[in-house]
Amino acid sequence: MWSVRFVCVLCVCALSWAVAPAGAHAAKTSDDVVLDWQPRYPGDIFADLHAKRAVILRRRDWVVYGGNDGSHFAIYDRGPKDGGAFVYGSLKTAVVADAEHGIAYASRGCCSWKEEALGYVPAAPVRGLVNRRLAGVRTARGVRLGMQPADIRRLVANAPLRLILKTDFAEMSYAVPYTFPPDGTDCDEFLHYVFRQNRLVLISFTDAC
Repeated sequence: MWSVRFVCVLCVCALSWAVAPAGAHAAKTSDDVVLDWQPRYPGDIFADLHAKRAVILRRRDWVVYGGNDGSHFAIYDRGPKDGGAFVYGSLKTAVVADAEHGIAYASRGCCSWKEEALGYVPAAPVRGLVNRRLAGVRTARGVRLGMQPADIRRLVANAPLRLILKTDFAEMSYAVPYTFPPDGTDCDEFLHYVFRQNRLVLISFTDAC
């Protein structure tokens, strides 16, 4: 479904994310710290699709916040428009935080992919983050943090609950193949609902073309 060009570009982006911080650890900036701290999917975003484990859906999902409208397949329209902007290499991110409830909403991406994630986080590591009330924020399908697997099956679709390798998280994963309207590019949306002790702690949606 993806072109060789996309796979190569994705690998370059992933490499810059995974390798660069290690060499720059002693000189981390606030941007680096925020990128490490913000909510994001803890596993391999594309593993379930490659292994044909993701349940295929026809309708997408997105975080309902600030007028976001994911129905337009806008790969570059994910995440908080009012969030603070941070950069690390080719990765760009925007994030807002709810300090009172320990929740953050962020987007990150480069090249032909972008992830938005809403999840519980520890106390913010830097000052000056944009503060917003995120308790009760839901997705277009009605999913909220704190729900149980049965709620996701009711609101989204039936799917198994699987452990995410090398973590203490479990997930229910889905994929929505679609065509990006402007140029007919084949894309996928990956929907990951991540649990700890049967409680939804992270919602991660990623578009990749």
